[in-house]
Amino acid sequence: MEDNTPDLNINQRIAIPGDQVQSALKRLVEQGEIDEAGKTEIFWLYSYAMDNNWNLDDVGKAIDKDSTTVYRMFLGRYGARYDGLIKAVAAYHKIAKSRAQRKKDIFVETTTWAKIDQVCRHAFIGQLPAFIYGSSQIGKSMCLEEYTRRNNHGQTRYVRLPAACGLVQAQREIGKAVYIKGRCSSDDLRDRIIDSINDNMLLIIDEMHQALPPLTRKGVGIRVIEWLREIYDRKRCGIVFCGTKMFRDEIESGRDCLVLEQFRRRSIISLTLPDVAPKADVVKIARAYSLPPPEGASEEIVARMIKDSGLGQYVEFLKSATNLAANQNKQLSWDHFVQSFDLIQSLSTKKVG
Repeated sequence: MEDNTPDLNINQRIAIPGDQVQSALKRLVEQGEIDEAGKTEIFWLYSYAMDNNWNLDDVGKAIDKDSTTVYRMFLGRYGARYDGLIKAVAAYHKIAKSRAQRKKDIFVETTTWAKIDQVCRHAFIGQLPAFIYGSSQIGKSMCLEEYTRRNNHGQTRYVRLPAACGLVQAQREIGKAVYIKGRCSSDDLRDRIIDSINDNMLLIIDEMHQALPPLTRKGVGIRVIEWLREIYDRKRCGIVFCGTKMFRDEIESGRDCLVLEQFRRRSIISLTLPDVAPKADVVKIARAYSLPPPEGASEEIVARMIKDSGLGQYVEFLKSATNLAANQNKQLSWDHFVQSFDLIQSLSTKKVG
């Protein structure tokens, strides 16, 4: 058989776009060369390599193959049985998962996490759209990013919409998430994104309020939302839409609510998170830093902070206190938290908490 593999620069990042890999793996399944489980493993490895800026040689070393074999595997041109390749990929998948668990930062499974984890799982398994609403700094994005990290088999793709987001920006961000590379027209990018998504994926779109009034011009948000609705209608993948309560109010009772009715009615899953985290979460996060529940001055500061600024700021001050204690060669205590808070207050014209 003629070898049509191009000359490869093993030191360059992988240049194969996601839609091309998806098409190749779909073809292999249809031809009976691999099954769905094998497809999932190979696309996991491709996603892992792309997310970690690997080149073909890096991938080859991970599965004990050469770079040419890796290239052919991703393009569905291996030319032999895939059983051994898939076995090698699955073995490395277990190693990578174990290493990720050891390296990860402190993450506390709060009540917000429990709810968001459940919503994401139902959306993925049921191939449904789901909506999550909540105030800023209550941990929505952190939980969605953690869900993506724990379920990153090439199936869960997290997208954070930029400020004042229009359709082109939304397409570019989703394109990056599904590994669409190179310049292309808006119509071409639209089609390639569709080709990169399948019904065995979960797409998480965070900061949805950035595409809606008053942060954008009239009509911009409708274009973004209608395009996202088209993705779901055509691919039937799970989709989670997350934003502030402004996002909820706009689609339920805003000036374009009637136009957005089709979008809203597709979902049977809708979660509105409380504005203030429960005390149990405050205590649980403190315990993760080997601290007892806050009392006295620290309890007052934390309560005010949680009410005004949310869990995000509370966690940041715990990190700051940890650094302060380390610099003093002492065990972390609530005194360090209060000291850190007082220091930031003295430097800030806008008082925290």
